[in-house]
Amino acid sequence: MSLPADTSEAAASRPLLEVQDLTVEFATRRGIVRAVRNVNITVAKGETLGIVGESGSGKSVTSYAVMRILDRAGRIAQGSIAFSGLDLQTVPESEMREMRGREMSMIFQNPRAALNPIRKVGRQIEDVLLQHAQVDSEAVSERAIETLEQVRIARPRERYHAYPFELSGGMCQRVVIAVALACRPQLLIADEPTTGLDVTTQKAVMDLVVELTRERGMSTILITHDLGLAAAYCDRVMVMEKGHVVEDGGVAARTFAGARTTARGPDQICPKNIEFCRERCLARRRATGERVSSQGHSDFSRQNFQPQAAGGNRDFPRRGRHQLFHRSRRKRWARWRIRLRQIHHLDDGDAADRQNVRPHHVWR
Repeated sequence: MSLPADTSEAAASRPLLEVQDLTVEFATRRGIVRAVRNVNITVAKGETLGIVGESGSGKSVTSYAVMRILDRAGRIAQGSIAFSGLDLQTVPESEMREMRGREMSMIFQNPRAALNPIRKVGRQIEDVLLQHAQVDSEAVSERAIETLEQVRIARPRERYHAYPFELSGGMCQRVVIAVALACRPQLLIADEPTTGLDVTTQKAVMDLVVELTRERGMSTILITHDLGLAAAYCDRVMVMEKGHVVEDGGVAARTFAGARTTARGPDQICPKNIEFCRERCLARRRATGERVSSQGHSDFSRQNFQPQAAGGNRDFPRRGRHQLFHRSRRKRWARWRIRLRQIHHLDDGDAADRQNVRPHHVWR
């Protein structure tokens, strides 16, 4: 599906991606959990937006909602997602499948899980090109090799025939980047692209992503919890916590101003800036009336879970049964150890006494 061409001035000033009041819910056995609440995101053309936050703050879920690849249990409860003026929630799944890879693409956290382990990496790039780009079947192999060469993979013709398990972590990450950028999308979502890589490889991968996106004029959303990485590569920073946006735009830019001058690269992080950002987030949450503990954590279960009406409060089960279970299990293991010790201390001639000792698997 190709987006409708609009050359008006309003279209030129319109952001590429605009998310308003996004709320994502997941149905669980304990009730409905809201992983993302009232999130607003605006990404201009050619802009690099950084989304930072602790694990579980809703960064990846927000990107999955934009790509419409949520889990079966998840759904968009409210809000709107507009991409180049097109409401993505009203687009059929068949057309959305064509947009993924051509208009918007994503780099996932785990490159080995994103690649097919029993299919050669060159064939996987060819699948994307044949599906979304108008490439002849005869020239698709050369185009895939060129894509591998663009992400600076050594000996691309040899790596074309390699399987993912034959490549290192950094090489697999470069292959995932090649798959994501093969069709030159307008929006690239990089979900922690440097997780699990060493510092040198992290810098090389991020320099490669930034260089390719700037050459092609793409917009980028960088999801990370590395403050130094966001300060070094992002034009604007948004901070998420517990499914909410706590800092955005100019406020976050001022918060990270010290990190821009202190951290000379993505491998250097200043702890003072991390603590400063944390204190600002806690102060804002206290100002809104949210209950915050002495450790700085709010009651996530009470805030995000909506227990079912029947069965009482299921968010906080009683601990008595669990404590009794663990105590009884410890006692059982202690009795088993005693009986095993008695069996091993018997002499070989004491067969009669050995028969009187009950085996440990029937001991109660």
